[in-house]
Amino acid sequence: METSADKARDGGAGSARTLENLLRNQILRGDYPSGAMLPTQRTLADLFGVSRDTVQRAQRQLIEDGWLESRQGSGTWVSARLPLHDVPASQESVTVHGQALLGPMVQAAFTKPEVNLDAFSLTCESLASEIRTQAERIKKGRQAPPQRIQVRLMLPSYDEPPLYPRATNPDDRRISDRWETMARVHTDSVRRWLTDLSDKVPEVEVEVHHVPWTPQFKLYILNETDVLFGLYEVHRYGISVGEGPKVDSLDVLGLAATMLHFRESRDPESRDSLMATSLKDWFESGWEHLR
Repeated sequence: METSADKARDGGAGSARTLENLLRNQILRGDYPSGAMLPTQRTLADLFGVSRDTVQRAQRQLIEDGWLESRQGSGTWVSARLPLHDVPASQESVTVHGQALLGPMVQAAFTKPEVNLDAFSLTCESLASEIRTQAERIKKGRQAPPQRIQVRLMLPSYDEPPLYPRATNPDDRRISDRWETMARVHTDSVRRWLTDLSDKVPEVEVEVHHVPWTPQFKLYILNETDVLFGLYEVHRYGISVGEGPKVDSLDVLGLAATMLHFRESRDPESRDSLMATSLKDWFESGWEHLR
């Protein structure tokens, strides 16, 4: 699975769009509040392993969309009037370019007295980042703590190398080993951040099940009603490992996966309800029978 530097790696317009989505998510999470200065283009390029041209393309689009402002010689900062405002507590889907965003929906889920989050993915990296954001908000008193938090993570087994990410050379385990390390780190991060809330949240439960296959999609179920679903796209490219040459590999762009939002409603025959119920049932069947 890609690291932060891999996510927005160079590759033309696609990598610029990936970096654009990443920066937009960071703004929505509050990493860069309204009026905050962004790091320099050179710093962002080094941070995400891309060229300054990629950073410039991503920032130009964000400026055009009203997320950023810039003045020559003064740098680039977050706009005082963002296109999206406070996240609705009703958990309405927050979308950009037709893609549902995980961060605002997790934030909305944490406004409820009971929080239930189910996830199926390669590493749970995205969810770990959002949980950390919510835990920090609760710790700092910026958000009322819920009474109960339950998180269930369904991840690939570590017993066999995944179909991706992996080196195209079947004898080279460096990429799949790196994926396992990342998955363990992010899983431990979820446990740690939620356990640290035990002094504020009366009941916290984190369960992890490992299944014997590589995910072809990522799936999030929030408070048993809202479902986010996105297919992974497999790409072949070179991944840097240490100081040596890049390793020819198969990997997915998890951050760039288009996320679709479905919600159970009072009409069980509606398209959204049928999709939400079907995906929830799929998760429950895997959770119960495959370990």
